[in-house]
Amino acid sequence: MPFYILSACFSFGAIMDEEALLKLAKNKRFLKMIVVELVKSPDLLHAIVEASLGRVATKEDVEAIRTEMRMMKEDIIRYIDAKYEALDKKITILADSLSKRIDSLDKRIDSLDKRIDSLDKRIDSLDKRISFLQWVITIWLTILSILITISMMIH
Repeated sequence: MPFYILSACFSFGAIMDEEALLKLAKNKRFLKMIVVELVKSPDLLHAIVEASLGRVATKEDVEAIRTEMRMMKEDIIRYIDAKYEALDKKITILADSLSKRIDSLDKRIDSLDKRIDSLDKRIDSLDKRISFLQWVITIWLTILSILITISMMIH
């Protein structure tokens, strides 16, 4: 009832001083009557809530946000899949390249092993020839020494 009195006071131009108005606004009974009137008028209550909270989210707003989030999730999954596939291709290419290089190095190592074996055989052959030459030189020197000694004895 005081709510109607207050609105009547304002609508009919009755003037209340500020102090009396504040006293009335602090009265719990008066505030309870305002709350009762607000509850009776959901449009007014909704307007107050919307004004204090900004725009109240509706089911449609929540569904739109969920749909947008699902689309973003799918976009992120597609992006990650694309990056994974690109990375997988690069890894496969690098692995193939590395495998080819390893095979090439294995072939080169085998070739070097064969060359080393060949050089080892040639060194053994040269060692035998050197031994033979040393033996021949020793015999020749011995023969020369004997010849020189005989020649010196004869003269």
